[in-house]
Amino acid sequence: IMRTKGISNGHSEATYRRWLRSWTERNYHIWIFHREGAKAWNDKCAMYIERDYNLINVGDIIVADGHNLNFEIINPWTGKPQNHMTLILFYDMKSNYPLGWEIMPTENTQSISVALRRAILRLGKTPKVVYLDNGRAFKAKFFQGSPSFDEAGYAGLYERLGCQTIFAWPYHGQSKTIERFFGSLSELERMCPTYTGTSIENKPPRMMRGEKLHRAVHEKAFGGRCLTLAEAHLLIAAWFDAYAQRPQRGHLDGTCPNEVFLEGRGPGVDKGELAWLMMSIEIKTLHRNGLTFQGKHYYHPALYGRREKVTIRFDLQDPGS
Repeated sequence: IMRTKGISNGHSEATYRRWLRSWTERNYHIWIFHREGAKAWNDKCAMYIERDYNLINVGDIIVADGHNLNFEIINPWTGKPQNHMTLILFYDMKSNYPLGWEIMPTENTQSISVALRRAILRLGKTPKVVYLDNGRAFKAKFFQGSPSFDEAGYAGLYERLGCQTIFAWPYHGQSKTIERFFGSLSELERMCPTYTGTSIENKPPRMMRGEKLHRAVHEKAFGGRCLTLAEAHLLIAAWFDAYAQRPQRGHLDGTCPNEVFLEGRGPGVDKGELAWLMMSIEIKTLHRNGLTFQGKHYYHPALYGRREKVTIRFDLQDPGS
């Protein structure tokens, strides 16, 4: 470039490279920002916040996020293998203990509701704070409420349970402690016969172009076997149990998550009350057949002759009433 612009060049290329290395060591933040962008600067140069885990107890803060599983599972609705089903997990920040989870073809309100209910039952008490991902399903009105609900005197699920919510910074994996756990979960994914890799570059040999021998060996070993949804649940539960027994570094300082969790676990919750609090809420208008919800009529003699708006509660897992 200097030669093209007619600038006098009295040094060798090695001299310029040596000067650049020296300059970069003193101005690393400028180098990274201009070469790799703002996100790289945030990840590599910006000061980070340190959490003091001594200030919280088990169940004070639970972290929720979704993770695309890197192995195929039989989709019970289609009967065909599906890759990247979503694992919704609630995870205790103090003990690093996996509390409640659900597996669904896509991240949705129903799977989050099921995972949260299981987490509260396992925890034995209602958490004070729920630390959430920025996904659309986590911000659904079933969880957060809406202006019309607030006007009617109803709030979202978290508020009804008495939980405060914190949303993680978007595109900032460091703010979610559960991301490190999902990194460890790849150990389980690699053990599955239908493992598909964490990226295009890390696909197993049988999925590479032209690898007929690998495909033949895999087919002979497993015969096209694919895990069902129930088997995937059992496999994940077994791995979670094993993970909770491992001594860990960091704020656990050599203890295992199970020990810390059992010391701070709550006395238990009323399952009936929890089911009532976690029911979804919608506003419907009565008509001559009672009310219509999801294509079905719900009727009671006490509703006859009324045409007002009413609030209905329903359990996503039990739509019979």
